[in-house]
Amino acid sequence: MDVSSIVLAVLAGAGYGVLFYAKAQQNSGEKFDYWKFGATVLLAALIGVAMGVAGMPVTQATLEVQLAAYIGYVAVLETVLKLIYRKIYPPEVPA
Repeated sequence: MDVSSIVLAVLAGAGYGVLFYAKAQQNSGEKFDYWKFGATVLLAALIGVAMGVAGMPVTQATLEVQLAAYIGYVAVLETVLKLIYRKIYPPEVPA
């Protein structure tokens, strides 16, 4: 398994987490949530493991493309998992 794909995916997940934290802070003044950030980075690491096992080597020619793809994978998968979680465990809305 290629460890560089895991490292690249973790960097992509961390970058994604920081960018969307900055966006949330700008809009609502939200404090930094280490659990959300850690979950995003963990998800990115799992994506990196999957890509490493699938045999996608990281090369200089494909570095930028793979980084962008990993960010996209993290964004889509995180959104889908949140939707599923919220469907199973709907948030309680005070009456």
